[in-house]
Amino acid sequence: MKKLFILLVFLGFALIANSQTLVKSDQVISYTYADSLEKNDVVTLNYYVKDFLINARVTVVTDSIISGYTKTRTITYGSIDYSNWVNLDTISTAGVNGGTATNLRTSLYYPYYRVKTTAIDSTQSTRLKVYILFDKN
Repeated sequence: MKKLFILLVFLGFALIANSQTLVKSDQVISYTYADSLEKNDVVTLNYYVKDFLINARVTVVTDSIISGYTKTRTITYGSIDYSNWVNLDTISTAGVNGGTATNLRTSLYYPYYRVKTTAIDSTQSTRLKVYILFDKN
């Protein structure tokens, strides 16, 4: 019985660690990373779109906290079961003191959507903002 309880605690922790935001209607979600993004830092956003997602527009905005070069790579994924992810698109930002990049994907038909941003190259002390427009069923 003790082993079963420990197993349930670990399973509950795993579910909380992989939590996702529920999207019930067409909306724009704005996310600002609370800390500065440094080289090789990864920010992953997970969403569950009730009834499934049709279109999504992702805009990534970076801004240098101290003057310098910023570069990020954002990969969007879709999944029907939250375990097997399909790479949908890759967008990159680069520039002195920041940059902006936008993509639009249509005909997605996925209930799960992931946006994963990685700071690459010599990026240091970068602010990250992600705007996602969900167009659902």
